[in-house]
Amino acid sequence: MAETASLAPVQTRIGWARKYVDELKEATNAFMSTDADASAVNYKQDRTVGQILVSVHLPNGFPEDFGRVIGGAFHQLRSAFDNLAYQLVLANGGTPTKQTSFPVLADCPNGQFAAMTNQRLAGMSKSARATIKRLQPFNEWPERPKDTTLWLIHELNNLDKHRIHHLACLWIATCNSTLYMKGATAADINSRVEYFASRGVAEHDAPLIDIRWDPALMAALPNDEMLMEIDRSADIAIRNPERASFLDPDGQPTEALPIAHFLDDALTYCETTVLPAFADEFK
Repeated sequence: MAETASLAPVQTRIGWARKYVDELKEATNAFMSTDADASAVNYKQDRTVGQILVSVHLPNGFPEDFGRVIGGAFHQLRSAFDNLAYQLVLANGGTPTKQTSFPVLADCPNGQFAAMTNQRLAGMSKSARATIKRLQPFNEWPERPKDTTLWLIHELNNLDKHRIHHLACLWIATCNSTLYMKGATAADINSRVEYFASRGVAEHDAPLIDIRWDPALMAALPNDEMLMEIDRSADIAIRNPERASFLDPDGQPTEALPIAHFLDDALTYCETTVLPAFADEFK
């Protein structure tokens, strides 16, 4: 029975990738919990000197299972592109081969795209080939092709084939806190913020929040009970030993890539840029 061309297998792969991303987010939130024995955040209060210090706590790195989840997401995303290539051949009435695949090129000498991709794109329509060429990293962002979403999906999937991703550190998106007291205000104890972590990479033992107060004023209060509410949003960041830097969500160079944020962007890219670009091939 002849196969019917459809985007459904591609959408299925993207859906599987999304499940991995959701699993990663849940695991990250659990890892950032307030359980002192398991948390990636360490909380210390010293009433003698009047200080609350919150810092990154990664003495043993990250749970090994994070690598499985991240690798699974990249595998499904990259496979979605090869599934797309297969379906594009079917849509044109052709027969896919073992070489049928979706090329990802950061560099292409002028006029050489057809020669470099002929076997991989054999059997596709001219319009499908043209769209694949248009989406290539060397076309999408000629100045920085290796910072395009498509290239990073390709690069980080290849990296996962050969080694477990190096989960390097936390990447802090937001960090803030509020100090609450019963029957008193922060001003009553001369409370002040010495430090809030800025947006970006945070290694083991790096401070996130440092709040100070006058211990003598605190001791004079009839009720010295206090509660600190921490408002922070963090991601797990990965490094690639073969590249010096990535671009962070603000477009600035960063030594480690916030992975859940990137994977969210990659899913959006696949669903809103890639799939619509080929929709006419399946009409």
